Amino acid sequence: MHPAIGPITAMLYDGVLAPQAWTQGLQALSDRLDAHAFHQVAIRRDDQSLESVVAAVSSAPPPPDKLIEFENHYAALDVRTPVLQGLREGQLMLDHEHFSRATFEHAPIYAEFLASVDMRHTAALPLRDGEHTRDFLGFMRHADQRPYGARERNLLIQITPHLVRANRLRWSAAELATEAALGQAVLDTLPQCVAVLGPRGHVRYLNAAAERALRPAAAPAMGLRIAQGRLECSAPAAQVQLARLVAAACRLDGQREGGSLRTHPAQSEHGGGGAGKVVQVLPLQPAHPLAAAWQAIPQALVTWASHEHAPEKAAQLQALLGLSATEARLALHLAAGHSVKEFSLQQGCSWHTARTHLKNLLRKTGCHRQVALVQLVRSLGVV
Repeated sequence: MHPAIGPITAMLYDGVLAPQAWTQGLQALSDRLDAHAFHQVAIRRDDQSLESVVAAVSSAPPPPDKLIEFENHYAALDVRTPVLQGLREGQLMLDHEHFSRATFEHAPIYAEFLASVDMRHTAALPLRDGEHTRDFLGFMRHADQRPYGARERNLLIQITPHLVRANRLRWSAAELATEAALGQAVLDTLPQCVAVLGPRGHVRYLNAAAERALRPAAAPAMGLRIAQGRLECSAPAAQVQLARLVAAACRLDGQREGGSLRTHPAQSEHGGGGAGKVVQVLPLQPAHPLAAAWQAIPQALVTWASHEHAPEKAAQLQALLGLSATEARLALHLAAGHSVKEFSLQQGCSWHTARTHLKNLLRKTGCHRQVALVQLVRSLGVV
């Protein structure tokens, strides 16, 4: 194995979550190839439009006007692109093996654009075949340098599997981060209070309504509080029940269950206060956007109704519990006192299909019976 592989691949894998490390890894590889520029681009499958992902010329970012000039005027004329488009993910192209001297002297990409930045020889490869885009990476040498040879080919062949794998992970991490951000943005619009807790009650996430409800001035009336980073009930008996439900929702053996409890304000222990809040504790489903950051570590989704009025919107229930649109409509339909058969007639689907949606609802919410599901939906204040 080439001695430079280890440190470079370490930087590339660090770049899965840190864009700067990815750029540093490509720069280190560019240096080992004795190249003076690198450029990673993404080309859309639908209209073949191009967007620069990362680029550097001699260890510095290229002038923005040069990237714009390439994307707007030369990308469509780039003779290297059709060759790369014909390669599979991870295959290598050395341009001097594909083009004649006449192409280097007269093709606009070489004679005009690359010549304007004193570049010529290119080593490039397809990095990723995505659903909507394809990624390509190229390394350029100066015009007065020799074309890439056996040493550079050997280095690229050894490091390409790591390049491809790390780049694919980068895209997956970015998609998960985007999903999570969108999911949190939706949850912040809900009037219901939403919290994600770890197995011991540590708070991982609070939506905007929960943050407002748990402010010191409001928390006593809710019967809930944040203490040493944990969500707790003010009443000792309710706290024991909350800890038990959170532990059950976070079990590692797959037998995860949900449940509900009623909190009691601190002053009720002394003869005053109201009846507290109904709190629902559910296993956080792996497909839920909020679960992405914690991956294999079980979390509990805890919800309770805020003092704000909750409008009847299936979209809110869908975002809150990680349901499909149809499942959310069915949950609201049942909570309103209607039957599964009536839902199937209303939706124009078979009774069997409606029953399948109900089974999925029970599985996703951790409820074992339809009556428990109805109690859950009603306790969330969305009906």
